[in-house]
Amino acid sequence: MIAISEFRRGDLGEGLVARLAHEADPSRHYRLLEICGGHAATVLRYGLQAGLPANIDLIHGPACPVCSLPAQRIDQAIELAERHGAILCTYGDLLQVPAVGGRTLIAARADGADIRQIRSPLEAFAIARAEPARDVVLFAFGFETTAATTAAAVQRARQEGVGNFTVLCAHLLTTAALQVIFENARPGSVTGDTVDGVLGPGHVGGLIGSRPFAFFVEEYQKPVVMAGPEPLDVLQAVLMLVRQINEGRFTLENQFGRVATPGGNSTALGLLATVFEPQRDVVWRGWGAVPYGGLGLAPDFAAFDAEIRHALSPVHADCEPAAKGSGLLRGLKAATAYPAGGGRDRPETPLGSCLGFAEEFCGEHRNFGRDGRNGGLTASETAAWT
Repeated sequence: MIAISEFRRGDLGEGLVARLAHEADPSRHYRLLEICGGHAATVLRYGLQAGLPANIDLIHGPACPVCSLPAQRIDQAIELAERHGAILCTYGDLLQVPAVGGRTLIAARADGADIRQIRSPLEAFAIARAEPARDVVLFAFGFETTAATTAAAVQRARQEGVGNFTVLCAHLLTTAALQVIFENARPGSVTGDTVDGVLGPGHVGGLIGSRPFAFFVEEYQKPVVMAGPEPLDVLQAVLMLVRQINEGRFTLENQFGRVATPGGNSTALGLLATVFEPQRDVVWRGWGAVPYGGLGLAPDFAAFDAEIRHALSPVHADCEPAAKGSGLLRGLKAATAYPAGGGRDRPETPLGSCLGFAEEFCGEHRNFGRDGRNGGLTASETAAWT
């Protein structure tokens, strides 16, 4: 087994940077979109952008399901715990993300709501089985990678007849977001031809496979390289994209072959197909309704749908206060373009999700800066953020 340190070797990174400096055409401007939170974090933590030729821009897109989650979902979760008396189980990522009115799950817990932090959907299932007199709701969110584990918990609940277990489903689909971005990046569109190539989400590809991303190559004639999350992965994928652009090619390539196979994980895909189905219009923060942008429980599993069981009001629009959303999450703006709230938007008191979840690009940008200076923003950036 190769140690993770092998994918962070400085000497190999310097070699890749040298190749990029040699091969990048100075007459071109390379705009490369990465839509994986692991990519965004790596670029900022290791200062990769600073090492690239000045005409290669790595654009942060909808990298994180927490940042793309509409605030009304948090309201629904708080309602389930407070008004319906459910045990609400979710991951720590969401605890400080504010709802529409600014309240958070951690604040609701401090006020007495039974909100529990878990690490796996099966933990929520185990709580439901251990406390049959209580309604237990799994607040499930994430991209395709986490949806499969939610599906496994729901399937097990049905198999074992655990009827007090339901799911507040907020799983989003990266492929739907990528299609919206590509539609907006068509020549002559409102946003113009803003994307030259894409670093595909390697971890998502590990589950659904790299094959679904071939559609974007064929339909929009843009190169896609499935990329791993480590510094050498990102640099190698950037080099692969630069070579395709220089040669006028647009193909699907897989830099992350050690995890992302063409067909993906057949067991996980089977679970997704059995338990979930794509929803026609799914609200994303800063985007509005994204066609088939997320998953909902299939009709055969409607008994485990918390929205149905508790008759929750649907999520109908994005009401995020001081939303940094649309341009940033759709790859059209830099993180520093949104110093919202006159200094009130901090990790400890976030106005929205991008700083409420510290590992997303706003939090990473605040901590490391665009050039990877640990905690060292420029004077203008510091003034904007603080």
